Amino acid sequence: MSFWDNFHKDHLIAAHRGDRYTSAENTMEAFENSIGKCDFVEFDVGFSKDGVAVILHDDTLERTSDADKLNGFYPPYNLYDYNYKQLLELNMDKRSTKKQQIPTLKETLLFFRSQNMPVNVEIKDLKKTKFDKIATKVVTETIKECDMIEMTMLSSFNHNYLREAKKISPQITTAALQEKKHPKECLKYLKELNVSSYNIDKTIMDKKIIQELKNEGIYTCVYTINSQKELKKAFSLGVEAVFTDYLEDMPL
Repeated sequence: MSFWDNFHKDHLIAAHRGDRYTSAENTMEAFENSIGKCDFVEFDVGFSKDGVAVILHDDTLERTSDADKLNGFYPPYNLYDYNYKQLLELNMDKRSTKKQQIPTLKETLLFFRSQNMPVNVEIKDLKKTKFDKIATKVVTETIKECDMIEMTMLSSFNHNYLREAKKISPQITTAALQEKKHPKECLKYLKELNVSSYNIDKTIMDKKIIQELKNEGIYTCVYTINSQKELKKAFSLGVEAVFTDYLEDMPL
């Protein structure tokens, strides 16, 4: 069984960083609020200074937390400059005084496992950090430890991570993230990567490429779709799934 075997319909809706319409992105509250509103949930993985895999989209903390208001945190607020214990001091919801702690990959996966909810785990490109060499191994082994291999699609803009993941766990479903333009000889490239999905920015949707990939068993997923007009266009081109920030406006 693979990630795609969890679904028995076309036109899937994915929560982009959880239900960020009602909650702060990539928080447990956003993940909890996404249940029942989507087919699967996407979130991002980075690392604390002491090597804990945590859920955060940006390389830095300032946009999504109160790091700029707390003692002990300093510009440029790089995630990997702070130990996990320090990160627990942060409120990851800048819109509320109700504290939302930064989730770990493990607790997030265990939550979704308890809800029988498939997930898309994106490994951030960490090539400029000390975690570049270990990120794939840590993330993949955590997915296996949480018994989520069959419910997880692992994606990254760093396609070397996808190659590594397949070596570590051949059964894991992988997805190549892409923006701006398609790789040369797109189909050949993706087949060599051995990915099951091509997760692309909406600006490079191409009906011919989408159909060509589908004929070879590679699905296309598109981000970030936030209107009904965009939704209809994406699905009319043959896209399998869309990532959205507005689950309330994208009913299942």
